[in-house]
Amino acid sequence: MLARVVWFSTVGSVLARRVARRNPGAVVVCHNDALVGDVYVNHGVVVEAMRQRGQPLVRLVRNPLHPFTVARDAVRYRSARVHQVVVNLTAADDAALRRTFRKVRPRSVVIGNGVDPERFRPPTADERGTARDRLQGLADDDRAVLFVGHEFDPQGVAADRGRRGRPTVDYPPGRGRRHSRPGLRDRAFARRATSRGAAAPVGAGR
Repeated sequence: MLARVVWFSTVGSVLARRVARRNPGAVVVCHNDALVGDVYVNHGVVVEAMRQRGQPLVRLVRNPLHPFTVARDAVRYRSARVHQVVVNLTAADDAALRRTFRKVRPRSVVIGNGVDPERFRPPTADERGTARDRLQGLADDDRAVLFVGHEFDPQGVAADRGRRGRPTVDYPPGRGRRHSRPGLRDRAFARRATSRGAAAPVGAGR
């Protein structure tokens, strides 16, 4: 894990910058280790997590990955040349970021997770029926689980897909692809969540 994080934070950052330079009109959004991107999405501060658990210094030095992460993120947040904006999912995350790194050079904003009601809505009765028809073998009192995304393995979804002979469905039709090997391309199995595509399966489960 340490080697992978160090590689992606260093070599991966260089490679990602090259790709970004070849696409000058693109807006690059980074969620993880790479020190590149117009926008960085903050999913948590290691130091703050250690504070919450108690004995933060002991916890930090016990895992060699933590000191590296803290040093890398100090570069990320204290430099005006890495990111233009840092997006925090909650005000508490924003406060923890400032408490840990003091002066955060990129503009820091809070944008919470949510759903755009202009694009996503509850299904109509007809759409609900169509979704149930596609789930062959699903009775009226059965429950269906919907997963919208592409990170199957980290979310524990891959192991449950098709378990006990339950039917699986890709929606919209023809968009999904099933693969036997996990990996970045394989995880493209996920549905492409358009407003219509997401609405119908939501109604399939009760």
